[in-house]
Amino acid sequence: MSTNDIIEDISTKEKLLQTGMSVFAIYGYHGTTTRMLASSADVNLATIHFHFGNKETFYHSVLDYAAMQVSLFYDPLYNELQDFINSADSQNKDNVLDKICKLIELQMHASIDLPTPDIMKLLYWEPFSFPGSLGPISQVVYNKAELMLAKLMMIYIDNLDFESAMMLCRIINGGIISFAEHPAFVKPQKVYNSKEEWRAFAKKMISNFMLNGIKATSTYELE
Repeated sequence: MSTNDIIEDISTKEKLLQTGMSVFAIYGYHGTTTRMLASSADVNLATIHFHFGNKETFYHSVLDYAAMQVSLFYDPLYNELQDFINSADSQNKDNVLDKICKLIELQMHASIDLPTPDIMKLLYWEPFSFPGSLGPISQVVYNKAELMLAKLMMIYIDNLDFESAMMLCRIINGGIISFAEHPAFVKPQKVYNSKEEWRAFAKKMISNFMLNGIKATSTYELE
């Protein structure tokens, strides 16, 4: 196989993965057929079988591909927070709250601004294919967002154990995702110049509520 053939092969596989993300995001695994995938990618069935073998392998390859993109999305802040936790700066509660705020802002950007809407939809479908466990995308979010937020919460709130920290993180991240999934539940009562302005207002309200809740929790006597 020549170099050009290898490049073309990689390009075709990349195209199939991107198409797979879009189709599986809409219809889920059970609602998608290989013919639908082939038609959307403008290739024949033999091409799909050559690269992935069958629909199940294709689907898992799409999820792994999406998970890699999610990991790249979180990596810059995740690495920054890892360094912060291991530094003397983490002894200052104001510094910790600032980092919590940054992580919440990133979560809101991912869920509300939807830089990658197909990935958010794939995340919705994952539990149907991985009942009782985490799929590839969920695993990355858990490791790089939920666990990291829990670590920060345990530093910020005295005597907060791991289980309680994870429950608080689920409330925070679950609330952000729920708002993003059902924005029609909150109908704007005033005129905004753009969707971006409305989203900015929504994110500010959510952020203020979450951070005030975290501050209030830090003053409780935890048993």
